[in-house]
Amino acid sequence: MVNVWKIGAWPGFPGIKLSLENKNEFINKYALPKNFVAIGYEDCKAENKTEEEIKEICKNDCDNVNWGRCSKEFINFTKDIKYGDIILLYNYGQVYAGIAQKRDDGKVYYETKEIPKHRIDVKWLYKKKSKRADFGKWQDTVHQLEREDIVKIKDEELKEFLDKNYT
Repeated sequence: MVNVWKIGAWPGFPGIKLSLENKNEFINKYALPKNFVAIGYEDCKAENKTEEEIKEICKNDCDNVNWGRCSKEFINFTKDIKYGDIILLYNYGQVYAGIAQKRDDGKVYYETKEIPKHRIDVKWLYKKKSKRADFGKWQDTVHQLEREDIVKIKDEELKEFLDKNYT
């Protein structure tokens, strides 16, 4: 089964406070042309770690009381997104949709020495500015959408894209 993931990353440059315009510039300059989506957590290393180890790392590294949410986002991104899943990168009215890709080594999620460190390659298929592609008030960066969430999207073109690619 194909899952749909809303990712509120922009594209995961850690520790940089940017204006909305600069965030959109980073998406357009890095994530889209280089075909990836990323999250921050530059100090966390997920490869070969169990979910319990990741929770402990996030508990120690997350700089706020929401370490449980942080660890769930990190586990979703590094363990749960699979090849062929639909990725929706959403940033304040801009929506980009694509399909998670495997690399030559067979991995979907991978770590790199570059920043942002935690990445998934995406074949971007849909790019649009849209004020109507509202995914609710979720605060989490990585969120799996359910069918009822997709039905609520008011952007008909995006809904049509999802209906064609979501099984």
